Amino acid sequence: MKVTIYRAADAFLYLPTYLAEYTGIFRTLDRNLDVIFETPREPVSSDLCALNALEKHHGDGSIPIAVCDPLVIFQKGSEAQKFRILGALITRPPFWAVNKIDEEFFEEKSIGSHFEQAIFYDHRLLTGHFIGRRLAKMHPHLSEVPVSFGEELPRLIREQQNGKKAIAVTADIVTLAQETERHNVRINHRYSRNKFYQDFLTTGLVTTNAVCDKHSEAITKVLLGIQRAIFILRSSKAIALDVCEDFADPARTPALYQPGQTRLSRSEIEWIIDLIQEEEFYPLSLSIAESQWNGAISARARADMWEHEDVQRRKNLYSKLVIPTFLEQARLHWFQELDVREPAPPRALDILLCTNAPVWVRYLYVLTLGAGAFSLAAPATRLVQALVASVFLACLVTSFVRHEPVRRRLASFLATGNRKSLFFALLLLLTLLTGGIGVYFVQIPWVAFVAAALFGCFFSTLMTPLSDKLK
Repeated sequence: MKVTIYRAADAFLYLPTYLAEYTGIFRTLDRNLDVIFETPREPVSSDLCALNALEKHHGDGSIPIAVCDPLVIFQKGSEAQKFRILGALITRPPFWAVNKIDEEFFEEKSIGSHFEQAIFYDHRLLTGHFIGRRLAKMHPHLSEVPVSFGEELPRLIREQQNGKKAIAVTADIVTLAQETERHNVRINHRYSRNKFYQDFLTTGLVTTNAVCDKHSEAITKVLLGIQRAIFILRSSKAIALDVCEDFADPARTPALYQPGQTRLSRSEIEWIIDLIQEEEFYPLSLSIAESQWNGAISARARADMWEHEDVQRRKNLYSKLVIPTFLEQARLHWFQELDVREPAPPRALDILLCTNAPVWVRYLYVLTLGAGAFSLAAPATRLVQALVASVFLACLVTSFVRHEPVRRRLASFLATGNRKSLFFALLLLLTLLTGGIGVYFVQIPWVAFVAAALFGCFFSTLMTPLSDKLK
């Protein structure tokens, strides 16, 4: 079973698709699932190019899917209804307003008073053009300078050298990473944190009605693979770094760089990964809610001056164009339900008291504490003390590994062979072994108990920064 996915561009912002390709995630779901990626150019890559490639796809028997701005289907006029939107890939705009001013504006309306030019993408990049036009309309004194992708930051630097106060809206994270050091370019506004664009449908996966009707099972597996890639990306910087270093090789992805541009250094790649993880572009669930669809339509309507009747008609197409149930067809429990709420970090006291453990573990824990206290007060052989210590450590570890951050680490290891997760597992096992040996041979056995407890507290604190949570 072959699937061809057309990307709108070769860019780091499609990182989940590269991670899925690099790690072979799709083959773990189905050994017969062969997914290949292409980036069409007519003559340059764009959302419309990806959609055109999807529309023209035929001949090799593979299943076509496009990764692009889903609202580009409305450029097809009456033929828009022959497409289906399978899910969301990016739900926050991966765009930044940049200049040399070392100040970040949290409100978009604060930008205009500092500049006289707005450089942004032309109509070929739909989302970037929309964001730039909205900024220019918000501040009428700004002169509009539409450019092609890759031209915005060089144009910004030239305008600044000529003494003009210009600001550029960019999604070119490669050039941004390099110019941050070379020309002191700074991020002035993050559109991912702009209230207007919260939960904004920026990039999705699109196919046709005919493909959906014939290949629903294969499409479900593709979506699950991408969902798993997002999960891994959000939880493991090490894997993301491996993928990005491979992707940044000019021999592999020549279109990633502009003519004359040097290869990204490791520090620049790490800067890119940190920025992507900070912005949280990728949703924990690919499903598109009706409110999300309506919000994207309303936002685009205000910028592109759509007629009221067209806005209502396009909103009403949600049930025909958007498929919110593909992921629900899957029976893999990892992705059945996803919780986007911020988890409360597990406290050290919770671990030591086994509050997250099953009831029987807590009872056993209390009995073990009692036995341990008795062994201190009354004569006991080292063997008895070792048995008590073993039960104590077993209760502690059972409570500890049930905490969600730890479970996500273990899940990441099982899915991808994550070396860091394996390291943590071996470290935990080593602690148990040394604790048991210490209890048996050391004259003061409770030192091992305290050491194990302190290690559990430290390990828990180490694991808590992950913000996503699986139920």
